[in-house]
Amino acid sequence: MSFDRADPRNLHEDTVPRVYYYWNEPSIVLSLAAVLIALVAKHLGLQQALTGLFAFLQNLLWNSIVYVLPAPLVFALDHRLDSASSPRRALDQAQGGAHAAKSEAMRRILGLDNPGGMLASVSEARTRALSMTGSVLGLRLDSQRPAGLGNRDNSCYQNSILQGLAALDSLPEFLSACVRAVGPQHDDEDVAQSLRNLLGDLNDSSNNGKIIWTPSLLKSMSTWTQQDAQEYYSKLLDDIDKAVAKAVNESRRYSGLEADCGRDEAAASQHSDDSGYQSLPSGPDLSAIKPLRNPLEGLLAQRVACVQCGFSEGLSMIPFNCLTLSLGLDKNRHDLFERLDAYSRVESIEGVDCPKCTLLKSQRLLKKLIDRMCDGGAAEDQLHEPQRRLDAVEAALDEDDFDEKTLTERCKISSQAKVTSTKTKQIVIARPPQSLAIHVNRSVFDPSTFDMIKNSAPLSFPLTLDLGPWCLGSCEDSDTSIEAGEPTVGDADEAEERWQPGCPNASLIAGDTCPSRLTGPIYELRAVVTHAGRHENGHYICYRRVVGQAADKSEGGWWRLSDHNVTMVDDDMIPALAPGVFMLLYDCVDPSMVPRGELESSEATARASSDGSSESRSGCEDGETVWDGAELSSGTDSLPERVHLPDSDDGGLDSDKETETELELEL
Repeated sequence: MSFDRADPRNLHEDTVPRVYYYWNEPSIVLSLAAVLIALVAKHLGLQQALTGLFAFLQNLLWNSIVYVLPAPLVFALDHRLDSASSPRRALDQAQGGAHAAKSEAMRRILGLDNPGGMLASVSEARTRALSMTGSVLGLRLDSQRPAGLGNRDNSCYQNSILQGLAALDSLPEFLSACVRAVGPQHDDEDVAQSLRNLLGDLNDSSNNGKIIWTPSLLKSMSTWTQQDAQEYYSKLLDDIDKAVAKAVNESRRYSGLEADCGRDEAAASQHSDDSGYQSLPSGPDLSAIKPLRNPLEGLLAQRVACVQCGFSEGLSMIPFNCLTLSLGLDKNRHDLFERLDAYSRVESIEGVDCPKCTLLKSQRLLKKLIDRMCDGGAAEDQLHEPQRRLDAVEAALDEDDFDEKTLTERCKISSQAKVTSTKTKQIVIARPPQSLAIHVNRSVFDPSTFDMIKNSAPLSFPLTLDLGPWCLGSCEDSDTSIEAGEPTVGDADEAEERWQPGCPNASLIAGDTCPSRLTGPIYELRAVVTHAGRHENGHYICYRRVVGQAADKSEGGWWRLSDHNVTMVDDDMIPALAPGVFMLLYDCVDPSMVPRGELESSEATARASSDGSSESRSGCEDGETVWDGAELSSGTDSLPERVHLPDSDDGGLDSDKETETELELEL
């Protein structure tokens, strides 16, 4: 028996580590490179930059594929796969842009809108693989990571708004009421129902770690070009309001038919099923329509007053669902309090027609004319017309009747004789919303380049916001506050409200620079939408606070949601978002509006008596404001019709040097 002697070269080859063999496998090399890049990015804090780059390349690849494919082929294949919805989709293709319609059709063909679709399954498998890698690297598990939103058509502006709305506690209940109000007839076109279902899926812990695709109904603004997130936010709420308004109009028809059918039950019983009588179709839930109030909607109070005569038409109520704060060209650091002061600042408007100044001038001229005519021995018939006009002018002043019809027809004042003056305008918060949305407008016109640019100045913002200093009645000046008479028992609704703005240049609110009489309502930050990039394009990211699953909702944390890429961030990172903040979403956690003096006295009483019970307060939800022991209704949509300001003796008009020619022209 003989043994062959081993070849030293073969022995050397067998002893070579087989690790060199794996370097010839591209999949292993790419996986190791991905892990190495992830570790380096995590160490250097480059996750956001890499995520933005990957999102840009992904969107570029998708848009290129959509652009290259012929539209007839895409639409024909989409029609062949699902011909039942072809009429509706044909209408969408006709209304929307060609690129957006092709993108939506390709999403349906590839199954991106369907959780069980082909590419959706591949994407979920890739996500699971990446999550396993993340678990090895010490990152968050899928069970703890909120659901992300898919992006195939530059929809980051939509995804950021939808994730931000999902962070608001007050919105699901309102959307459910809207769904009940609209009724089941328009389920396919109900924006409120689609939004409610999507927000429910985003907040469902069973969907943690998954990628959710936005329904096509909520992607009505999809185009190839980058859109504005605030514009999409406004369109969402407008569509919901229109649907509810349509349901209200239909409810009147249903309520009228129900009343007619209920007048004679005996006659109604004669219409049996076999007689061909068809019962009325089920209409919207009438009980859900009346109390509807959008939690994002509040009321602004606008005052316009003349600086010469002090005339103001009162406080006009303006509904709002978003406060837009502009940064202008100032690229220095800003804060939210300073921008709220700028938003509610008293501003002057020159060259505005003032009806009271016009009447005061006409009164003075007519009196002078009558005196001159009397001194000149004019007859009674000559004095009749000037005296009649003077009586009409004085009656209009006494009755505060400053309508255009009164000036032109009763007082015979021509348009050339009207007086223009400088007026002040101020807009303040009259009824705070249950959830506050603030839009930071960074778009500004650059006079040097005659183009729109983005102001990337940092804007610091608080995690907890006391909105009281910017609410109506917060100014400590007694001339600009509410005077409330002490109501009798059972007559709390008849408490007297009297607005005395005093000087038109005086502010109606305290703001951040003056002591405030009001504290509350108190808001807590729920979501921050940021924008990175230039004015023409960029990427939107939502930072959202997700509460824990425990009964005590204090647990939870902040998450960064860049489309489907979801990562947890430290609380200290939220204030660092100041340079790119685009929208802020707050939830009201304490709706009470309490005078600061009353609050201090109640705190002293509470410290003196530990067993004292606190009185219940109402706030944003029912619109009641606690004020000096009297409950004044601030939830109504209107305030006193006019603000009575002290009249000036001469109205601040021109000097009394009118010539006789001017007096005659006034007649």
